[in-house]
Amino acid sequence: MKKIYTLLAIVFVSTALLNQINAQVSDIIQTIASSSNAGEPEAEYSLIGLDFYSTLNKQSPKQAKLKAAQAELELLDSIIYVETYEGIIYGGDKKVWEYDDDGNRTYYSWYYWSTETNSWKGRQRLDSIFNDNGNLSQIISDKWNSETGQWEPGNKTEWEYNSDGNLVLNANYSWNNDTGEWQWNNKTESTHTYTEDNDHVIVSINYNYNNETEEWTPHHRNEIIYDSNGNRTLYNASLPDTVSNTWAFKAGSFKYENLYDEQGNQTLASYYTWDSEINQWKGRNNLTESSYDVHGNATLVVIKKWDESLNQWINSSKSEYSYNETGLRLQSITSEWDSTDGDWIVVNKTEYSFNENGASTGVIEYEWDNEDGVWVNSWQHEIIYDAYGNLIQLILLQVDTASNELHVSAKEEFTYNGDNKQILMEYSSLNENGQLVVFIKQETAYDANGSVILETNYMLDEQSGEFIKTADSEYIYNESGDKLIEESSSSYYDGIPFVYKTNYYYSIHFVTSVIDLETNSPVVYPNPFNDQLSFQLNKNSKHIAFELFNLQGQKIISKSVLISETISVESLASGVYFYRLSIDNTIHRGKLIKK
Repeated sequence: MKKIYTLLAIVFVSTALLNQINAQVSDIIQTIASSSNAGEPEAEYSLIGLDFYSTLNKQSPKQAKLKAAQAELELLDSIIYVETYEGIIYGGDKKVWEYDDDGNRTYYSWYYWSTETNSWKGRQRLDSIFNDNGNLSQIISDKWNSETGQWEPGNKTEWEYNSDGNLVLNANYSWNNDTGEWQWNNKTESTHTYTEDNDHVIVSINYNYNNETEEWTPHHRNEIIYDSNGNRTLYNASLPDTVSNTWAFKAGSFKYENLYDEQGNQTLASYYTWDSEINQWKGRNNLTESSYDVHGNATLVVIKKWDESLNQWINSSKSEYSYNETGLRLQSITSEWDSTDGDWIVVNKTEYSFNENGASTGVIEYEWDNEDGVWVNSWQHEIIYDAYGNLIQLILLQVDTASNELHVSAKEEFTYNGDNKQILMEYSSLNENGQLVVFIKQETAYDANGSVILETNYMLDEQSGEFIKTADSEYIYNESGDKLIEESSSSYYDGIPFVYKTNYYYSIHFVTSVIDLETNSPVVYPNPFNDQLSFQLNKNSKHIAFELFNLQGQKIISKSVLISETISVESLASGVYFYRLSIDNTIHRGKLIKK
């Protein structure tokens, strides 16, 4: 029963807040894995490092004049995580990093805690080298020898780039213990061309190496095309045909096709695999067609599925959206395709409401009654704020099937201190007698800087009527209060805690930053930066897109910006970042450092 209450609380909070977020126009925060490479085949056909390193490290000719500066940064060196029960360690991880003078992570090691030996054992170790342009040029991946308790060579990957910073060679080796040398595994050679429309065409050929014959054998060929705004429009894989001695699509080949409108909104996304029996492409997963208004809000999304008998895409579902003049979503209607009648059948409708500040105040969900031909209210959320804009109540109302009336089935209430920091959350739901009772609550405490130092969770014991502590989390910061140095979470079972503790260790590093002195170049400043980034761009620019990546290649910010806009980046951790600025038909890239 306790798990059910916890799950209900999580679902209730998540649903209400997601509805609120989705109803507004917000910045896109995503990782590369969830964007251009999501759902693609494993490394057999993917060109490792191509998408990240070819786009991040291609420097514009206008950015040639640079001035070096030294920034003193406190960077994360290691993380140690352990799990204990009654003082005994039963699990854990340790991660360690080192950096070069440019802030690139050149060393990484990862260990796990062995309960058999009560010691750390290696999982992975990486030694990296970057070239003068900041491009990753080599990684050596070592493996752990359990018998000797030492690291030993495992694999090596090398990258080479052309004068524009585009990746042209990706080579992989494995360590030969007998010869004590690296031996070839495979390599990928790439060429880069640009069309008259400034499309970036990348053709890459992967080869496997036969160590006995000392010959390279072609394995597969990738073709990837990016439009002038940096959006990937095509990605396919072909295989060698020994009969015609050419590349051909055959069993194992795949293809992604994407289309975009003039504003850069994706209007089509599709994925295919090659069917050698019928000698043609067959759709896989979903095909998505989308339309947008002048503000970039999606107004229509149609999902299609592949019909095996017809060998074509057929309609599956449709979502239609409407917005107010400020871009807040007011309504969404979902329909499903009736293949018998060849028409759309409405299924449900969601209506959103907002206050004068643009905050969500309500969400109402309807289902379509086919018999009576009317919308029937199934549930709704009511969201209430205080005078300071703090969320104080989330109320879930559901329809009673007997009386056909709405009644409160769950509620969350929030209390704040004088600094408008949440100090109490209480979750209520109906008990067996149909009474609204608080089953879960969370208390939060803060330090003088307003940072969370303690979160404690309680659950109602229905037999005793008392609240029992189920979990808590403690946070410890450095003297200045700007870095987390320790966090400890405990889950209690019969009063005995399972403790999960993480320690973060930092040290001072002197990192080189660069400042663009070319006056006619686009400028992202300051560098190093603190809580804000500003843009100084050409006044004639029309479409401007800004993307920011961390050292792991994760895209953490993606948004359209104005010519002289300033954006908040207060939530970013200190460290080195790469940016990609798409201005009309030109792409600029650079490195930024946060203090």
